[in-house]
Amino acid sequence: MTRIKDDKFDKLKLACDTEIIRLQTVIASIGAKRFRDVSDDNFKRMMQAAAQTINNLVDYIPRPASESLEADLDVTSFLRRNEPYLGNRVWAKFIFTVCWGVLKRGFFGAPLGFGILGVEGDGCATLLHLRETLGIYDPTTNTLEIPNNKETNEVRAFLFERLRADVVASATTQPADSANGEKGAKGLPAYFYKHVETVMNELLSVLSRCSAGNLNPLAPSLIQDLVRDVGLLALEMATQRAHVTLEFCIHGDVIQHGKYFTDEASGEGAAGPARVDLMIEPALTRMGNGRDKLTELDVVRKGSFVALRG
Repeated sequence: MTRIKDDKFDKLKLACDTEIIRLQTVIASIGAKRFRDVSDDNFKRMMQAAAQTINNLVDYIPRPASESLEADLDVTSFLRRNEPYLGNRVWAKFIFTVCWGVLKRGFFGAPLGFGILGVEGDGCATLLHLRETLGIYDPTTNTLEIPNNKETNEVRAFLFERLRADVVASATTQPADSANGEKGAKGLPAYFYKHVETVMNELLSVLSRCSAGNLNPLAPSLIQDLVRDVGLLALEMATQRAHVTLEFCIHGDVIQHGKYFTDEASGEGAAGPARVDLMIEPALTRMGNGRDKLTELDVVRKGSFVALRG
């Protein structure tokens, strides 16, 4: 059984290596005209649409009595500690961080698009090998770094643009087989649809637990929209030659006011360091243009957080 698995992996590895070499030749021959530059305004609109969907979703997730909420859903006791300050808004902030926690695991577990198929399964294994082929291993930090240079950025962007085009084509030309799957999708697009459905089911389960099993029947439709849209956002980010990423923070992090995140209570005017109690939304950044400007960092849309009090 092990030999069969090894043979399967060796064939997959050879196919990926061959495809990357072929794509490098193709890219060199077609020039820049085949790349799509997604504007910062479009990325802002996609992030705002996700925020609006979560806002709408909050109304369909009734808050249970404090004693009914399972302890692992609020390990820092955010709800209890912040209710005197945030009142009714505390539940909305909590649901935002729950949603983005699942979405982060689902689509952003690896940088530059390599996490869009999750962290396990054949689709993930394919992307992992592509990442290993493009990346450079740093033994001092035990990490795999994707070089930020024109050639690597073009190959990476071209690979993900092909995937995005196939995903869009499958969605527009084939009837849906399930909530997120497509009858005609094959290869990586099929893995993408299957993974979107997996993330949707995880978020549905978590939010159902948050409501102690009393989730409004209208919630699943919004959850489906949210997960699909954020999955497509992750894919759009990956198609860029620039390094477009989401920046997250977690409870206990010390961050600078206004750089990537805005304290929801203090607003843009706050300055200096702050300790994070809860992240509401991640920040979206763009580094360089992937060609002649590689290190210039722009914060496309700031995230928001609740600062730890006391």
